[in-house]
Amino acid sequence: MVRFGLASLIVGFCGVHVRAAASVLETTDQPAIAPRKLLSFPVTRSTHTDELSDRRRREVRRDTVLDTDTTVFNYSSVSYLVELEMGTPAQKVKVVVDTGSSELWVNPDCSKASSEPQQEECIDNGSYDPSGSSTARISNRMKALKYGLGKATIRYVEDDIALPNSDVDLSGVRFGVATESDYVSHGILGLSFGNGLNLEYNSFIDELVDQKIVDSRTVSIALGTKDEQDHSGLITFGGVDTKKFIGDLHTAPILERQNNETFYRYWVNLDSVSITDSKDNSKTYSNESFPVFFDTGSTLSYLPKSIVDSLASDIGGRYSEALERVIVPCGLQGQLHFTFGDYTVDVDLEEFTWELSDGVTCAMGAQSEEDGSYVLGASFLRSVYTVYDLDTPALHFAHYANCGTNLQEIPKGKNTAGKFTGECGVEDIPSASSNGTSRRRVDGAADVDGDDDNAAPRYLINGGAMWMGVGLVVSYHAAWSFL
Repeated sequence: MVRFGLASLIVGFCGVHVRAAASVLETTDQPAIAPRKLLSFPVTRSTHTDELSDRRRREVRRDTVLDTDTTVFNYSSVSYLVELEMGTPAQKVKVVVDTGSSELWVNPDCSKASSEPQQEECIDNGSYDPSGSSTARISNRMKALKYGLGKATIRYVEDDIALPNSDVDLSGVRFGVATESDYVSHGILGLSFGNGLNLEYNSFIDELVDQKIVDSRTVSIALGTKDEQDHSGLITFGGVDTKKFIGDLHTAPILERQNNETFYRYWVNLDSVSITDSKDNSKTYSNESFPVFFDTGSTLSYLPKSIVDSLASDIGGRYSEALERVIVPCGLQGQLHFTFGDYTVDVDLEEFTWELSDGVTCAMGAQSEEDGSYVLGASFLRSVYTVYDLDTPALHFAHYANCGTNLQEIPKGKNTAGKFTGECGVEDIPSASSNGTSRRRVDGAADVDGDDDNAAPRYLINGGAMWMGVGLVVSYHAAWSFL
């Protein structure tokens, strides 16, 4: 059976050594960099293969809390994992870094993972036993998670969480411990909206702020390109790395909830998608704006069927029923262009494909979606540096590059996270030389509209109220605050 050779990427909370002239982030056994009010950790890459027949496309699932249903989305097996130390004494557990959800939970049933490789990886991720922790407080509250092709039931626990190789120790963090699960191989660290919106308690990011580890409810993520060496990616809480992107950050306000969901996500408007081939011929697939959300927990991107079908045809793709993927030639030249307002992100076609384990077959990094739940996953996010800003709220992003590291703290308050300018140039984009650097149209300066407090009513506004698309104001209890 054909297997995918997709990378599973692990965010290691390991030591960071910074040199001003370094082109990539180096790691040592020294404690993690923790300047006042920010935390930053490198991404470490490991590779596994997985049976395609057991691979799960991203599907709607139902999360039930008491009598409240919340629609969230499944994650793919190409993952970004962070290692946490839970309880006293510490128990090391790796969980998926997921901007598409808000819950932190651990301990899936590895024997019921979707394939043997995932079962092995699940075991390697470690587990947490609250009975073995002197600081654990076990709740009677349960939550059922129902996936398109999997499910889990979790029980809430409060316990201390430490970040390995740092002096950061969070006390009394609430998270879930799975009591049963099917077809799930990782726990999840949700990095979407938390207390007062998607949760009735503090999320991991909320705890970092409330326990004064960082000043801002932000997480900045560079996944690194698929061809870069290990340790090239970076995740930063409460700050940005100005040597991981080019020019000004573009700010896109977060949209209201979409598709009648009760769940708040990092929705923004995508205004057009186009392509430029190796001969500089261009074609636009869509000039009509539609909402998408940025999701590190998704391997692929999910776009309107008309766009995916046209793109597949133009690059010589064909849908394989057996593989359940659009198969395309490897080594494609050219670029896709994703336009957000006046800012365009260029993604090399080579970066937008996955090589299968046979080494000669490639799959397109997009699948069609017909229910309006459009996602920009890792196939897109590898080409951008993104600041997920829950305080404003907004996404701030720019073209990813790698010219070293220069960590900067994000100050408290709204409209502060988008004020940074990247120090890299086009020549610092990894693998650009093999994909036609001269054709790049990198927007070096984008309008940072975070100062505009007069956003249209369809945008989600903080400050104790939510403007909806029809102009209705829905007030929230006083405990909700992103100050």
